[in-house]
Amino acid sequence: MHTESQKFILQCLLLFVADRYKSDSDKISLMLSCMRHGMAGAWAENFLAKTVGTETPKDLGAWSDFLTKFRLQFKESNKMDKVCSSLMAFSQGRMTMDEYSNQFLLITADADISEKEQVPYYQQRLDLWVMDKIYDKETQPTDTIQEWVNMTCKVDACMRARSTQKAILANSTSF
Repeated sequence: MHTESQKFILQCLLLFVADRYKSDSDKISLMLSCMRHGMAGAWAENFLAKTVGTETPKDLGAWSDFLTKFRLQFKESNKMDKVCSSLMAFSQGRMTMDEYSNQFLLITADADISEKEQVPYYQQRLDLWVMDKIYDKETQPTDTIQEWVNMTCKVDACMRARSTQKAILANSTSF
């Protein structure tokens, strides 16, 4: 889960690859010109006021210094709290286990949560029938998220295949 500021930096870096923005001032100018509204606009205006005042900008400083200031200003606070809140609100619902697992792994990708710590979050919002099937097995997954993902996806695939078989049998006509 990237923050808006991280997404913005990545988009700008893609533009810089085009080789039109060679100097540090070119790169900084582009970023500042895109920051027009809200907190970003106010920050850009303040940056320019402190850096060049009322003069025409000639040197906006070093790119690395600008990027450090930008990241410091727009860093995400309470990242772990936000990830935990997202995980607490996240549930399987009508998703397949593959979909649920992929979404779960996307949420936890940028979080500093160990694999072992991810497992309870993953388990708590699974459909109960999936959990029942897993605990009915002789061997349960260990405490790694990858083993839980593999096992739940396998159980879900088997259950969906069996449901499809039942539906076909129920709808078939016998002579």
